[in-house]
Amino acid sequence: MLAFIAVYALYGPGGGREPGVVVHVEHAASSTGAPHCRYRLLYYDPLWLEHPNRTLVKLVEEIVRRTGGCADIYLGGRAGLSPLLHLDRYDVVIIRAHGGIWDGKGFYFATGLTPLGPYDVPKRLVEKLVAAKALEVGSPAVLSGGAVVAAREYLVVGAPFFEKIARFKRNAIVVVESCDSLADPRFVQTVLRAGAGVYIGWTGKVTPSDIDATLPRLLRIVVEELGHPCRIARLVAERLVAASTGSVLEAVCRG
Repeated sequence: MLAFIAVYALYGPGGGREPGVVVHVEHAASSTGAPHCRYRLLYYDPLWLEHPNRTLVKLVEEIVRRTGGCADIYLGGRAGLSPLLHLDRYDVVIIRAHGGIWDGKGFYFATGLTPLGPYDVPKRLVEKLVAAKALEVGSPAVLSGGAVVAAREYLVVGAPFFEKIARFKRNAIVVVESCDSLADPRFVQTVLRAGAGVYIGWTGKVTPSDIDATLPRLLRIVVEELGHPCRIARLVAERLVAASTGSVLEAVCRG
């Protein structure tokens, strides 16, 4: 197993752990019997394991319902590999996770799964992904009381996962709410080449409070400007959002 040695985030010890939750936000069925969705959103939140925020999730649900969308929400341990293998179903993908620069390997973010399982996909598939270097094992390094402390190990994914396995719906809006999510050009370009129209992330370290304070405002911009990825990127740049740590929320569109 490999150690995730980069400083992931400015996170202290988390509270109680929950095994995970899945929430589906749907609208009344159309005449064909299928849900009527202006857009589909994936909210993928493994950070819930250490930093659950029910108020944030309720805000996401409210925004999605009010703007005619449908959402699949995966929290904690339910934010595993299966949702990441079906990213091409979604117009908007939001990831709230531990993230950071892995020395020599670039940006990775943690899933909600530990190496020993249980997994949400067959064990053989996990083994194949590890063998292909599309999946790694890492311990997020967190700052607590001024010292760097290694958290428990998670399955983590980076650029190789999106180069070899995952694909996005064409012109999807991808938001990675984690430390350093815009600090690795390879990861950003890999996501854009995998189909995304715009990628939004942080230039450096952020706290859970920074993430949670900015995400609802960002989501409102995203759903108002669906279909215009480069306009979203311009609006993010114009409304310069800075974290308490000095990190800035920025966007790159495929153009």
